[in-house]
Amino acid sequence: MPMSTALIAQYYAGPERVQMMGWSSSMTNLGSILANLLAGYLTLITWRWAFGIYGIAMLVLLAAIVAIPRHRPTVNAGALSRAPLPLSVYGWAAGMFFLMLGTFAIPVNMALFLTENGIGGSRESGIAVSLMTGTGFVAGLLLRSIRKVLGASIFVVMLVAVGAGFWLLSQALTFPAVLLGMVFIGFGNGCLMPMLFVGASEVTEGSRTVSAMAVMTALIFIGQFCSPLLLDALSHLLGDGSYRFIFSTVAVGFLVAAALVALSRGGRVFRTGEKR
Repeated sequence: MPMSTALIAQYYAGPERVQMMGWSSSMTNLGSILANLLAGYLTLITWRWAFGIYGIAMLVLLAAIVAIPRHRPTVNAGALSRAPLPLSVYGWAAGMFFLMLGTFAIPVNMALFLTENGIGGSRESGIAVSLMTGTGFVAGLLLRSIRKVLGASIFVVMLVAVGAGFWLLSQALTFPAVLLGMVFIGFGNGCLMPMLFVGASEVTEGSRTVSAMAVMTALIFIGQFCSPLLLDALSHLLGDGSYRFIFSTVAVGFLVAAALVALSRGGRVFRTGEKR
C-alpha cells in the first residue's frame, strides 16, 4: 500500500490524484470481497488451498512491471533530502488512526451486536460488512466527482455520514436499519480514507512521499489494532459495555470531529486535491 499510494502521488496531481487515490481505495475494497469469496471456495476443497489466494501477488507484480512508467517524475532537489517529514503528515496520519479506530468497530463487533439484540447472526453480519465494503468501493470510484461537488467540505460531510451511520446502528431494531447504517459508514469511509492519503501526499515530494505513505499505512494498522482495546475500555469506563453504547460513542466521536473540522480555519487546511 505505501508504494502504490506513493506512485500515485508522484505521477498524478490535483483532481487526477484524487481520482487515482479513490480508484486505489476501490480496488482494495473489491480485492477484499473477491479474496474472501475465493478463499471460501478453496477452503471447501481443502483448507491448505485457501492460502493460495496470496498467489495473486504474482499478477500484481506482472502488472507493475508492464504498466508502471519507465520515466521518473521530476522533483525538486530538496525533495531528495533526508529532512524530517513535515509535521502536517503526522496530522493526516492521526486522522487516519482515528478513522480506523472508529470504523474497525464494525468487523470486530457486528456479529455480536446482531446476536445480542436478536437481529441476526453470522450470516447477517457477513452481509452487512460486505455491504459496507461494497459501498466503499462505489464511493472510491466516484470520489473525483464527489470532491468536485463538495469541495473542501467533503471531510465534514463524510464525517457526518459516518457518524450518522453509527447512530443508526446504535438505534437499529431491524436488519434493514442496520444495512442503512452500513451504507452511510461505507460511503463515508470510502471517501475519507483516500482523501487522507491525498492530504498527506500534498505536503511531501520525492522520496519523502514514500515515507509519508508508510506512516499513513502504519497508522491504519495501529488504529485497527487499538480499536477493540480502546473502545471496550472506554465503554466499561463509562459504565455501559453494550454494543449499542459502543456504536453510539463512536457516532458522537465522528460528529464531534466533523464539528472541529468545520471550525478549523474555515476548513482551509482541508483543501486537498485542488489544482494549484
